[in-house]
Amino acid sequence: MGFEHVFAEQFDESLQVALKTGVRGALVAGTGYGVANGLIYIAQGLIYYVGAVMMARGTYTYLQLLEVVNLVVFSVSIAAQIMTFGKYFTSYPSCELKVDDVLQFPGSRKPNRPLMTFVG
Repeated sequence: MGFEHVFAEQFDESLQVALKTGVRGALVAGTGYGVANGLIYIAQGLIYYVGAVMMARGTYTYLQLLEVVNLVVFSVSIAAQIMTFGKYFTSYPSCELKVDDVLQFPGSRKPNRPLMTFVG
């Protein structure tokens, strides 16, 4: 056919645009992922160093060090995951409205009201 060559050229141009967009997106996503993981490891190293110094001085016990490490590492990890997926939440503005609808539903349980009460 006479149009096959034209369609093939347009398809190739579309592929090149998709490839450029994908490479740019991968660079941004990879950089964000690397920074987030870097922050986690920097926080862990800093906490271990400060914890070791405090344990050497007798200010902290090993149990207190582990509690602080767990709290900070998990909070930084969760923050990093939220940073990674934050762009998906902002791209769907209707999601915020849906969550608000669920929270305002008349039959929903209020946070200050217990689901069950035990009489004993």
